[in-house]
Parts: sequence; C-alpha cells; structure tokens
Amino acid sequence: VKFRVKGPVDEIPFSNPARGEFKVTARVKNGTFAYVPASAQARDAPAWPGLGDVQGELVFNRASLEVNNATAKVAAFSGLQLLKADARIPDLMHSAAVELNASLRGPLADALGFVNASPLGQMTDQVLAKAVGNGAAAYGLRLNIPLNDVEKTKVQGTVSLPGNDVQFTPATPMLSRLRGVVAFSEKGFNVPGAQARLLGGDVRFDGAGRGAGVGAGAAEASVVFRAQGTLTAEGLRQARGLGLVSRMAQNASGGAAYTATIGFRRGMPEVMVTSNLQGLALNLPAPFFKAADTVLPLRFDNALLRDSLLPGQKLQDQLSLSIRRLASIMYVRDVSGAEPRVIRGSVGVGLEPGETAQLPEAGVAANINLAKADMDAWEKVLAEPAAVTTPAASARGLYSGNALTYLPTQLAIRAKELVVEGRRLNDVVVGGTREGLNWRANVSAAELNGHVEFRQPGGQGAGRVYARLSRLSLGQGTAADVENLLEEQPASIPALDIVVEDLELRGKKLGRIEIDAVNRGASVIARDGGVREWRLNKFNVTLTEAVLTATGNWVTANAHDAG
Repeated sequence: VKFRVKGPVDEIPFSNPARGEFKVTARVKNGTFAYVPASAQARDAPAWPGLGDVQGELVFNRASLEVNNATAKVAAFSGLQLLKADARIPDLMHSAAVELNASLRGPLADALGFVNASPLGQMTDQVLAKAVGNGAAAYGLRLNIPLNDVEKTKVQGTVSLPGNDVQFTPATPMLSRLRGVVAFSEKGFNVPGAQARLLGGDVRFDGAGRGAGVGAGAAEASVVFRAQGTLTAEGLRQARGLGLVSRMAQNASGGAAYTATIGFRRGMPEVMVTSNLQGLALNLPAPFFKAADTVLPLRFDNALLRDSLLPGQKLQDQLSLSIRRLASIMYVRDVSGAEPRVIRGSVGVGLEPGETAQLPEAGVAANINLAKADMDAWEKVLAEPAAVTTPAASARGLYSGNALTYLPTQLAIRAKELVVEGRRLNDVVVGGTREGLNWRANVSAAELNGHVEFRQPGGQGAGRVYARLSRLSLGQGTAADVENLLEEQPASIPALDIVVEDLELRGKKLGRIEIDAVNRGASVIARDGGVREWRLNKFNVTLTEAVLTATGNWVTANAHDAG
C-alpha cells in the first residue's frame, strides 16, 4: 500500500485540488468487490452479483475510487471470468456512481444465469428466464450505476456467440450453431444478421427488443425476431417439444422454405410462420396427402390475447392454423399453468365456401366434410410413438391430461366413406359429443342408423361400446373381422352393450340381436384376483322362426397354465 497525503488533515480527501493531495494505491489479491452494495438497493430488488478472486490495483485519488486492470470471477457464476475490468466511482462525496467497463468470457449458461439473477432480468422483462444454452461466449459490459438512485442504471454490452446452442423456452425448438453478436442496453437489444441451424435447416434472422417501460406508453418488454430459413422433416421429428407437429412429421419427408416472426411477451413466445410447403412430402390420411412438388400454403399464428394481459387476468393465447381451404383450426388456451390447457376451439376440415366451424363458448367444435375420413389412420398419426403399446399407456399420451382438451367435444362429420375401429361406413352423417374419454353420437349411414357411445381405452380397461341401432347391415368380410377380433388377447377387446332391432348379415335378415360383454382388465384382477378375461354374458338373436341364446369366455392364452 502506498500513501501520499499533503495538506490540512481536516480537509481530506481534498475535493479541491488546490487545498492538498490525497492518494492511496494498493495491489489487491484474492479480493472481493461489491460494486453495488446491498444497502444501495431496495430490500426486495435482485442483487448485482459481486466479484470474487479479484486481482488488480485499488486507487483512492482524492474523492474518487478506482479498480484498475482487474481480473476476477463473478460470484455464484464462477465460470464467468473477467479478463480485464476497470471500475471507478468518480466522486464518493457527491452523487456517487459506479462506472464499470469489463471484458468477460465463459459458459453461456452462466451468462444467462447472471442476467436472470441480476436486475438485468427485470430490465428485459424476464425474456430469458426459461432460456438454456451451452458453449462459451465472449462478453463486453459497461455499467453506470448511480448509488443513490439505482433505478437509473445505464447498461451497454455485447455478447459474441461463435456457434452456441440456445433454446429460449421449453416450447420453442433449439437454435444450434448460433453465430452472431447481440448488442444490448437498458433500453433493449439488437441482433443483426445472426445465423443458426433450426429444425434441420439453415436460418438467418434479425432481432430487436425493448426493455420494460421503455418508450411512450410501453407497459412491458417487446421482443421480436424475424427469420427466413428452411426446415426438414427429420428436423421436425427431432423437435420433441413441438408435440403434435413432431409426431405428424413421422409421416413426412424432404424439406421446405419458410418465413417466421417470433416475439416474446410476459416471457411467453408469440409465433407466426408461413410456408408453401413445396419440397415437403406428406404421407398423411386424406385430405392432407401431398407430393413433394405440390404447393400447399400454410399459416400458423400463436399470440397472447390482449385482454388477458390486464391486471388480475390469467394469461391466455390464441393458436390458429390454416392450410389453404383444406383446414382451419383455432384454440384459445389458458397458459398461466405449467402446461397450456384448451378453453375452447374450433376445427374445420374440407368445408364448402361459406361454411365455418363456429367457436363455442367452451369446448372444441369440429365440422368435417370429406370424401373419405379414416379415423383409424388419424389415430395412428396422432398417437404416441411405437414405444406406447398398451391401451392404458396410449391413454397417458393422446387421451390424457391437457392433451385431451385439444380433441373435439362437439363433432359433426359428413363423409362419403368413414373408417372407424376397422369398419367402413358409407354416406355417413354423424352428430356427436365427447366428455372425457366418452364419445356419444347419432349416426346415419348406408349400413346403420342409431345411437352409439364409445369409451376410449384407459385406466378403466380396454374401452366400451354402447349402441342402440334401428338397423345394421354387415357385409361379406364381417365374419373374418369377428374371427380376428376374437383372436386378440382379452386386454384389447372392448366391453359391449349392443341392441340392433334389424340385423342384416351377408344379405340375410337375422332379426333382433342383443350383445352384452365385459372385460376383466388389470384393475379388476388386482382387486378380485383371477386372470384377464372377456366375458360374453349375453348373445341373443331373435327371429320370427327361432331364438338363439349363447354365452362365452375368452382368456389370455396359457393364463390358466401360468397360474
């Protein structure tokens, strides 16, 4: 430590140079530096992370304090290394303000932690609160912090990304090999001409953000990225966070160009994507089969509803998808919880000009008009990957939790041909509803007419079919279908409660038929013991000439031997 003091002692530190000299210099090793003391901040305000392992020169020169040519580590984020830092308080006696100029390098994950743990998080409206990143980056930081009014802090800095992987939220896909420079201040940030890999293709984007409260009437941060790029089917398949889109990409190949706008408000992503899908082949059920060279304009929008931004309201967003005139889908969701939950929605597929799918007050309304509607094929597309093998496991995917809220609760179907549960029906008109896993519908078709209820497979077993039909006509292939059904293990055969007033089989009138069968699934066995069993309690056929009654049991192969 070196001291130089000259002048009247009672006038130290000699703010007036004419009255004397006061200078103290010292070499600091393994020091700590709280450049913004906790006492200078509001009690509930996030702290500026201090510095540890400080090496440098400490200088008191009259009323100023300086730390020169310092190296250090950021407390709590030790991976962030200060390669060179200079800090000073020009006047400790009057309007003291910290001026910090630093060059840093270290893991991007630590830098994100620094932003979110410090007042920078509030300045950016927590836009990066859910962001994750890997790899190292270089940082430049300039701070001007008035200690008597910390809220007026000035910030300038840069982040140089040489090829990092970044994901802004769990719901957004990963930006890999991200290259670019982010310039930021307390007023916002700017990202000019950044490049990355996204969804299997290259993407170039520009971004800008405005800090919370900046600008006339600004109530919150506004962050917008605009991108142009290409995506591939394989890239969509790898993006598990995209959920349904990722599953549908299992039936796609090739790639397509797109433009996108991505914004963040209240920490939530707002997305708009457009593409003509040329170059992307879709092997999906009708009407969405598409050759690679076919143009199929698509637009996807996801934005927060402005009314939900008002104080005391739960955050809601609106998700919409339009695919030429083939389909129009819209959902209003509650996004205030851990997972989005659909409040209401509409699904329109194959509608004529002038027709729409009305958005109900609650639930999801679907209006479908197709030449062929293959419900079995769509169930395979929308279901979880092949690792899901049991009815109960399948229910935990497509038919459980918040995922179930995306399915229609009101259903209107017109189809020249309808395929459901392996059966083909012609000239079909269906009007139905859904409550949980239970579907109810009035069905009119060339082969049948009446009321049908179906409980999806779930924790209660392999499902249940309830039907009251005025007529049912079964064709030539029905006998083989029944034999195939009875070859299945009991766990996959649904319970049946069916009454048909007029049954026709292979052109022959069989009169009235009654079927009552139950499935003793795993839950029943756990409670009562025994083996898995499908019990046919009633099989009655009533004709003018005769009455047939029968019962039967189907058990798992070798079940009794195994016991």
